[in-house]
Amino acid sequence: MRKNTAWAILSILMLSTPTLAQRESKAESWYTYWGLGAAFPMYPTELQNVLDLIKDQSGVKNTAIDFDMLGFYWPVMNHQTAVGFIINGGGDRYEYHGEWFQINQYLYGLSAMHFPGHTIGQGLFVRVDAGIAVMNIQDSDGSNESSDRGTGFLLGGGYGLPIANGGTRLLFNGNYAWKKVEGETYSKISLNLGFLF
Repeated sequence: MRKNTAWAILSILMLSTPTLAQRESKAESWYTYWGLGAAFPMYPTELQNVLDLIKDQSGVKNTAIDFDMLGFYWPVMNHQTAVGFIINGGGDRYEYHGEWFQINQYLYGLSAMHFPGHTIGQGLFVRVDAGIAVMNIQDSDGSNESSDRGTGFLLGGGYGLPIANGGTRLLFNGNYAWKKVEGETYSKISLNLGFLF
């Protein structure tokens, strides 16, 4: 009797657990993407030298993040490529005893993600963005100044893993962003975790 009960429970669990085929990425008419991660920003030489000196001071905390937001994509090429637009940004904050300033980088770009050999959101992928770049500086005194518009691009790639029965995809990715703003060059390497759904 106990053996039959255990077999029945095991059969129910096997039927309710999604198979690999069930978890595979479903083809959809559009997608949205949001991501967050660690950033490693790089600045023009003079600014970089000043920031390095500040960072080396005792008690100074430095936190740099990267994010992707408002990404909207549409499928092309047999659901292996998604094209659309996205905002990629990053914040580099320096804080000392409650006082802080933050340097922000933004890229408002057209974007494409390609998943060779798989459907969108599954397996290895590459990403390319290009568009308008803006730098911004904020501080704890309420100052908020933005640069003139420049240009920029982002190159990246990673691995997509379908979860939640294929309706949501988890994307692990690394990116390199480059910007030319007011004659100066800014760049950023980032490691992100994002959701495509």
